[in-house]
Amino acid sequence: MAPQPQHENGNRDGHGHLETIEPMPEETTPLLDERDENASRPSPSPLYPYALIFVVLLIIVSDVGGSLLDTPEVRLLEMAVCRDYYRLHDPSVIGPPPLSYVDENLCKERDIQTSLVYLRTKKGLLGLIPGILLTIPYGRLSDRHGRKPILFLGILGQVLSYFWMLFICYFHQTFDTRLVLISPAFLLIGGGSRVLSAAVYSVIVDVTPEEMRTTAFYVLGAGAIICDVIMAPIGSWLLAKDLWLPFRFSSIILLFAVLMTLMIPETLPVEKRASSLEIPESPPTTNADPERQNIWQWSFNSLRDYVNSITSALGIAWATRELRLCLLVVFLFTFNVSSGVISISYASTALDWPVWRVGYLISVNGMMTLGILIALAFLSQALERRLGVRPLALDVNVVRVSSIVLGVAGLLMGLPYKWTIIIGYILSGGGYGLYQAMQGLLASYGDKTHTGQVYATASLVDLVARMAGALTYSRLFEWGWDHFPWWGKGLPFLVVSLFNFLLSLVAFWLPTKVPTRA
Repeated sequence: MAPQPQHENGNRDGHGHLETIEPMPEETTPLLDERDENASRPSPSPLYPYALIFVVLLIIVSDVGGSLLDTPEVRLLEMAVCRDYYRLHDPSVIGPPPLSYVDENLCKERDIQTSLVYLRTKKGLLGLIPGILLTIPYGRLSDRHGRKPILFLGILGQVLSYFWMLFICYFHQTFDTRLVLISPAFLLIGGGSRVLSAAVYSVIVDVTPEEMRTTAFYVLGAGAIICDVIMAPIGSWLLAKDLWLPFRFSSIILLFAVLMTLMIPETLPVEKRASSLEIPESPPTTNADPERQNIWQWSFNSLRDYVNSITSALGIAWATRELRLCLLVVFLFTFNVSSGVISISYASTALDWPVWRVGYLISVNGMMTLGILIALAFLSQALERRLGVRPLALDVNVVRVSSIVLGVAGLLMGLPYKWTIIIGYILSGGGYGLYQAMQGLLASYGDKTHTGQVYATASLVDLVARMAGALTYSRLFEWGWDHFPWWGKGLPFLVVSLFNFLLSLVAFWLPTKVPTRA
């Protein structure tokens, strides 16, 4: 539920930095002050570390609820698709209502699995649309009115979307399974996981001292992974007992997460709210009284403001070479992570495992990621305290090495052997320090005045990449299965490997020092 992987994943979840399309004279100053180690550092926020601890706890609670569902949600949708298939082909294998279970071994047919992948892909793509439309506006609202309302709306929308899916699947005798595709409409409330991620990262930048910021990103990532490591096998164990058991527990936890957002403190300083308003608004219409404007004029003005907010934020993010490279890395990484839409179905069919057993493999993958993030957090602090070296170079090298690790993992997963698939699945967990490192790089290369819009723009890139990747890998999964029965199901992961190696080449163009600008 919380920033994924990205997954999600990727997601798990964005950024951008600015110069407006037509820069004003004062915008020629450097995006960041020069890193003078002898200069006095700004006073820490009075909300540090309270607000940081609270937002980490919020994400952990929401991740606990979400991690319980890693495999159960796939199995729930598989059951729905499988039940629909056998209603047409062999109703005798369907159990008694209201649950109407079908034996899982009967659900591994090619038609069922490809239908499942496409259903999940469509649901995921529709879930991206609110983020694509609303990430930049919500980012601007975050910079103007604060982080707290954005966090509340973000989690509320996701929880409502989740409950709609449960409603449709439980009352399957009344409602068509395809109605689960309406669930993403609830993400218009809050904009979805990418907006939530952007708000969370903005809170961290608001309150965390600069020398602790990268470590905070790693700690947040580690907390989310701990949830996956602990809760994914619990979710799988509950799933092995009964299909609906994990959802009973997760529903209570996610409702509690919504209530937690009401208690989080507002972290956006008043002076930042004022400076974020410096982007000029559209001139007022001659008929300035809103009550006298007709609906068409009001709609036109709203659309114009929306377009202006997007073009302004994109101008910020496209202002420097460093940020352009960062956005390219974000795109390639998320494009590859989008293969997650088929990973559980692929592992279940290629390894001939039930879905709940794949959940244990996800847990081992999470342990690998957790170990990497903990090591990076300690290394980041050691470099800062003992050597006086800022973590920027570390973050850049994490991106480089992680992309190579993910390339090797994708290659192993794509090979048609059970042992390589298992090793590749686990090894892929060693590459996800890349996402957390990117959060630090975007903050380091960008303008602190527009943090919310910076992260929102990268989230928009993330969403576009997720959409393109989900479509690509779903189609490759079906095409490979049809044309190359022995190894074709793994074709998407061979493509993942290729793009991850390409990403590693791009990463070597990232500078290890923040450039100074005249």
